[in-house]
Amino acid sequence: MTEQTPKGESKANGLAEGAVRDCKAKVRTIKYATEKFLGVVIDHDHWSLPFICKYAGATMARGRRGPDGKTPYERRFGKKWRAAMVRFGEHVLWLPSGKRDSRLESGYRSGIYLGLDDVTGQHIVGTKEG
Repeated sequence: MTEQTPKGESKANGLAEGAVRDCKAKVRTIKYATEKFLGVVIDHDHWSLPFICKYAGATMARGRRGPDGKTPYERRFGKKWRAAMVRFGEHVLWLPSGKRDSRLESGYRSGIYLGLDDVTGQHIVGTKEG
C-alpha cells in the first residue's frame, strides 16, 4: 500500500520535491548552454524542450552519485555507464540501420544530437526529416 501525503504539504514530499527542483535546474542549465553553444533562443514552446528534459534526466541518472556512491543507472542495471555523453544540440554524424543503396556511399547522415532513449539505450538524433 502506498502512503498518502496531505494535499499541499510539500514538506511531506521532500525527496520528490528535491528531485523536481534538481531536474528543473539541470534543464535550465542545458537550455542556457545550448542557446550559447548554438547562438539561438529556445522559447518555452520550442520543439526541443521535451528532448532537453529527457536529456537532463539521462545525464542525472548517469552522472549524479548518491550517498551509496552509485548513480541511479548503476543501481538500476548493476553496471556503470561506460559510453561518452554527447553534448545536447551538437552536430553529429549517424549511421542509419539497414542496407545502403551503394557501396560507394558512406551511409552516414547529418543530424543534431537530442539525447538517449532510456528504454533501448539508443541515441536520439534530429534530422530535417524528423
